[in-house]
Amino acid sequence: MNMKQLTLEQLAARDERRSKFQALVKQLAELTDDERAARLRGFGFIKLSTQASYSPANSLLIAFQSANVARPTILGGFAEWLKKGRAVRKGEHGFMIWVPIGAKKQEVQAVDAKGELTTMLQDASSDVRFIIGTVFDISQTEEKTDERSSTDDCSSEKGAER
Repeated sequence: MNMKQLTLEQLAARDERRSKFQALVKQLAELTDDERAARLRGFGFIKLSTQASYSPANSLLIAFQSANVARPTILGGFAEWLKKGRAVRKGEHGFMIWVPIGAKKQEVQAVDAKGELTTMLQDASSDVRFIIGTVFDISQTEEKTDERSSTDDCSSEKGAER
């Protein structure tokens, strides 16, 4: 997969976002269980894709990042909003959360049902890995108009997740 080469400005912005996120994670890790429970009281962020609540860890991350803005309610990723007929407004900054991506895979030799030796992929470990993802509140989106083509939306997808 060919990835677009980032400019120095984009690299600096990415590194700044990552360091802010790491500082936030460290701050949350230092909270006691009672402090975490107190911070979560009254919050109920809803995932756009599943209509379920976010994990307590992601809920805390969202709550801490939304301290100076209107309280988020329904959250989804950039592509999720496009699928629902909404587009994230240009210049909006989302909330960083942990997104599970599964365990690493490794090739292993095995015998199939016919008794023949075959190669298959198997989880290298039972540990789930996570990446930083970005979600946006419904208040940061607007209905897509017919003027905006789906190719315009997809080409700007990566740039809008800040």
